[in-house]
Amino acid sequence: STISPFKSKFYEFAAGHEVVSHELCSLTRRACELAEAEMEDAGHGRAPRPWAMLVLGSGGRGESLLAMDQDNAIVYADGEHGADDGEADRWFAELGARVSYILDLVGVPYCKGGVMAMNGEWRRTLSAWQDEVGTWVRRRRPEDILNVDIFYDARIVHGDRGLGASLLDQAFRVGAASREFLTLLKLNACRFDSAIGILGRLKLEEGRLDVKKSGLLPVFSAARVLAIQEGIRVRSTRGRLESAMGELARDDPMREVHQNLLEVHRIVLASILGQQVRDMSRGVPPSNRVAPAEMTAPARQRLKWALDRVDYVSNLLGDPLGRG
Repeated sequence: STISPFKSKFYEFAAGHEVVSHELCSLTRRACELAEAEMEDAGHGRAPRPWAMLVLGSGGRGESLLAMDQDNAIVYADGEHGADDGEADRWFAELGARVSYILDLVGVPYCKGGVMAMNGEWRRTLSAWQDEVGTWVRRRRPEDILNVDIFYDARIVHGDRGLGASLLDQAFRVGAASREFLTLLKLNACRFDSAIGILGRLKLEEGRLDVKKSGLLPVFSAARVLAIQEGIRVRSTRGRLESAMGELARDDPMREVHQNLLEVHRIVLASILGQQVRDMSRGVPPSNRVAPAEMTAPARQRLKWALDRVDYVSNLLGDPLGRG
């Protein structure tokens, strides 16, 4: 069997990402409350329409680590027929800017990629968001859906939950119905460079390895595709893989693929968080790059085992183009 021999008691910081993500969502919720109060105090009044704040990406999945940044979006209700959205949007633009400023102030930096509700691309009415989702599933190149996939990890952290839920319901329904969209997501998930080089050595740069890119990204991307395709409305990578595995027969060989990827995900997450704690303890900014030489021999062995099995993602998703 290729399933990991490593037991969960050896995992370093096994659930640390859940704690970090919970705090990120709590901070975002509190930032929304403070920003709303500031808007009133500044004479802008209360929200002109019902609205909801969504945390996207790793925060939504419950998998944030210590090098987190902001990934959020706002959906707000449509006005009455013929109503001008401009005034309402200006209010929510100001709110989004205040939320991001507050988050940055307390240690959650601005998103370098601009995925924040303060930017118009990530702040829309419900109908405008629904139209946008419709454009996603009509795109034809994998590079055209970068940043789209993190929307499917969204967690509603503040505001009108019914509004947010109706948007996410539609996004999953439309996504599952588009074979072309699922194919693009699968192609993106399978596009990764192995961290294992010739003679089984890790490909290091200056003694470090970006294991989010070579380990986590393919696994959580593949689990997300499965969730959209199968209508699995769990956000965490672990929950998605376990839900999909639960639909398989006991003797289905694909169960082993799921189990291996679950193990890969846990080990790589723990490796990153362990490195981040070590780095921060000596004043080094946290990142997704681990230094194997700083790890214990068993931890290094676990990481290498995990990185050697990331290509199980291809077994999980099959040939995205349906050949053979």
